[in-house]
Amino acid sequence: MKNIKRIVLNIPHCSTKTVLEEWNSKEIIDEVYKWSDLFTDVLFEPQLLSPDYDIVSVKGTVSRFTCDFERLANDPLDKIGQGIIYTQFGNFKRNISKQRKQEIMDTIYYPYIEQLKSKLTDKSLLIDCHSFPIEVAENIDVNLGFNEDWSKPSDEIIVLIADYFKNNGFNVGINFPYSNFISPECVFPYSSIMIELNKKLYLNPDNTLKSNAHRLKEKLTTLYSLIL
Repeated sequence: MKNIKRIVLNIPHCSTKTVLEEWNSKEIIDEVYKWSDLFTDVLFEPQLLSPDYDIVSVKGTVSRFTCDFERLANDPLDKIGQGIIYTQFGNFKRNISKQRKQEIMDTIYYPYIEQLKSKLTDKSLLIDCHSFPIEVAENIDVNLGFNEDWSKPSDEIIVLIADYFKNNGFNVGINFPYSNFISPECVFPYSSIMIELNKKLYLNPDNTLKSNAHRLKEKLTTLYSLIL
């Protein structure tokens, strides 16, 4: 794409690092594994490409159950305990002090957002990299999501990405099952799109990588080269 010079990969939910002692039951670990985007840091990172391809990434260092980098200050999901810092998830409750919350904001959340912003330029395409459990949408292989605002990519970009996945045999959902994501405001506009992979494509039931997962990684790398 002649207007896209850099791809910035935002991979916020790849980590499972969670302080289990903060939760009222260590069984929360089952939810952590279910709702973390396992191995997305492996899959979305490109294979070796020419230095001419400008691709950079920012990866979450803790689980979303510690700090959710995709949430905003005063996020509506705060009402159910799932804002930036989760305090409840289903029947699980998290015991966390105001001091600990502030520590997480100052040392984890804000630095992540600033790091992401530092990678962006007005010629960037921000790709928000995620996965979802099969039961969320069994018949959707790849979900493409975008905001209906200044960050929406051109129709050319959306069609290119959607057609690429379709031509490779994937069922594609547009803003389904998920849409919208965080687009940090900068002093310049840029484009952003979310790519969500159904975990059935690359994960075994025991949360290990399938033997052919490298082929999905190859397809993502090829997509980047087409965009750039």
